[in-house]
Amino acid sequence: MIIFNSYKNTELLSNCLNSFKQFDTENHKILVCENSHDDSTKAVAEKFGTLYELCGPHYEAGGINRAFQKYPFEKEYFIFQDSVEFLCFEWEKIFRVPSEEKKCVGLSTFPLNHEHFDTIRAKNWYTEITNKPYIHETKPIFGNMFYAPNSIKDILIKNGCQRFIPTCKLDSCAMERVWPALLPKDLLAFTDEYTKNFWGWLYYIKKTWHNRQG
Repeated sequence: MIIFNSYKNTELLSNCLNSFKQFDTENHKILVCENSHDDSTKAVAEKFGTLYELCGPHYEAGGINRAFQKYPFEKEYFIFQDSVEFLCFEWEKIFRVPSEEKKCVGLSTFPLNHEHFDTIRAKNWYTEITNKPYIHETKPIFGNMFYAPNSIKDILIKNGCQRFIPTCKLDSCAMERVWPALLPKDLLAFTDEYTKNFWGWLYYIKKTWHNRQG
């Protein structure tokens, strides 16, 4: 299953789905999760023949948790923002190869600043969910975009991902740090293990930078 988290931007979603369809050789099941109360993106989802869920204002966590709840038996989940476009065939391999059918694979990561507001927020969330101190060596998942085989979905749920309910942008940024910390360290990888280059994913997937309001 492919999960696209959207936020009230029909043009962005349309560009994303159009690029995906050009390079979809596996006939993936696609789910658009609208993370607001505005269903204007539903018409775009219908145009491209995708599943659609109106998830409310809970950012990527709301969409992913809804997908895990409604479609719990998918073999794998590819999770993206609607601000990506696909650039080539067989883009799936940059996730599947390092996963080895058992690991979560983040699209990319970034250095963790322990004094940043996002990290402080993440530490508070992690402790609230797990009653444990935050794991400092955890690598964040950029943009909350990642690959999860079904077994990783089960671990995330078991370890409390559904208790993480963002209500603001700061929480969404904290999620980049919280969710990977819910996984065993040896079950988290990144696409650069396949591409052999930190920015190698950009040859497969383009990220459009934009400011989300709210």
